[in-house]
Amino acid sequence: MNWSGAKNWLIVLFVSINIFLIFTMVKSDMRLSVIEAQTIEQTVEVLQRNNIFVKSDIIPTKTPKLGAIDVQNSVSDFDEFAKRILGEQAASLSGGHYASSTMRLSLEGDMILYTDSAPLDNIKELTASSAQRCVAEWLGKHGFENNMLNSYVTENDNGYTVYINQKIDRYALLDSYFEAQVTKNGITRLYGSWFVPSSGQSAFSNDTARVKPITSILLDFARDDLRIKNGSNTIVQIDLGYITGEKNTHHTFATAVPVWRIRCSDGKEYFFEAR
Repeated sequence: MNWSGAKNWLIVLFVSINIFLIFTMVKSDMRLSVIEAQTIEQTVEVLQRNNIFVKSDIIPTKTPKLGAIDVQNSVSDFDEFAKRILGEQAASLSGGHYASSTMRLSLEGDMILYTDSAPLDNIKELTASSAQRCVAEWLGKHGFENNMLNSYVTENDNGYTVYINQKIDRYALLDSYFEAQVTKNGITRLYGSWFVPSSGQSAFSNDTARVKPITSILLDFARDDLRIKNGSNTIVQIDLGYITGEKNTHHTFATAVPVWRIRCSDGKEYFFEAR
């Protein structure tokens, strides 16, 4: 047996394995970077000295690489969409308003408002879960691509309010959402805007760049003129997601860009470009 040849072959094998492992780790690091705990704590201290309060455990520590995403509106033709939601008997009123029996539909810019004064779903036992199912089934029935994220429910005097976001990979498309009021009879009101990623698009489809670390964004938040004017000083939630922007006019296609969203205890939300 040629021991010298076998030894050389084993050396090549081990080197190849090490190169593969190093490449895997480097590729992972390219996608994701982590903010050190000390940096988080120092940022919290700086904010406190400026009368801004946030718990360190809600501050995201990862700064992934993300790219802008091409998205398309679930509404392209108003009349066609009205028939999809209200049925073939949908009557066009004026200025993007439609009616059919007890149902009404208003389309303004990218925003959708649907109401039904007498829904007939007759939910046997209205709970948070059944309210969520009702909304999911309604979206599926009417042809929406239902890729939900961050679905949550609040109880009120009339039943439940269900809030859902569209998502791109694991990130919320923050201004693609529906807020629905659900009673024991079904959905009485649904409001929002629904964009979906164009074919083949993902968070890594286009040119990517590492997002700005949230520690840097929090310092921008402290200096933000609107925040100062509003007096917002207690942060309760921080999210990394996408946003398409202006909704006052209708867009068949749009570009969703990465943003950091900071939500405060006074209900105010602040958005900062993440790249």
